[in-house]
Amino acid sequence: MNNPAPSSATPRRVALIFDDGPHEIHGPRFLDLFAREQIRVSFAHVGKNAVLYPDRVRAAHRAGHEIVNHSYTHPHFSELTPDAMNRELGDTQQLIASLTGAAPRMFWAPYGDKSELITRTVNAAGLSCLPMEKLNFVSVSDWDVKNNAETIYERATAPIKDPSVICFHEWREETLAVMPRIIANLKGQGCSFLTFSGMLAV
Repeated sequence: MNNPAPSSATPRRVALIFDDGPHEIHGPRFLDLFAREQIRVSFAHVGKNAVLYPDRVRAAHRAGHEIVNHSYTHPHFSELTPDAMNRELGDTQQLIASLTGAAPRMFWAPYGDKSELITRTVNAAGLSCLPMEKLNFVSVSDWDVKNNAETIYERATAPIKDPSVICFHEWREETLAVMPRIIANLKGQGCSFLTFSGMLAV
């Protein structure tokens, strides 16, 4: 069953984030779609993947999307010492800055880990975390291959609360396939699309 796309006179602010990229094949196809739809999103890039596909990082940055620091090796930050966190953060900052000329402003923790220590360490490294307690967070759980394209669509388009963050994964082909329908539905709900940095100002 498809979620309706009711029009709304009150804009609903939403940030779309795509985890665990860059992806060699799907990345350019996402960029083409977002260019046609004239929206900007945030890509949470992992350092070890960015090393493999540096042109994908550059292309996303040139297209005006935000590159978010998603660590270098994708560990559980809740299991790391501050020194280990700083290595993950710093190595990723340096790499992305070398590729794009601009270091990320935002950090998105792998696995959604959060704690006061993580926040303090991230802030001390010159990065910001989204205040998730003030936002409506929607995970479509497309990391779980048992969730098909229709499930991803239904979860992403459930009536949007303002402001919301919807998390996808760049490597999931089913997410790419259903993304045009998701964007159309969100636009029908009156959503305006922000990056992570834009959402931080909300």
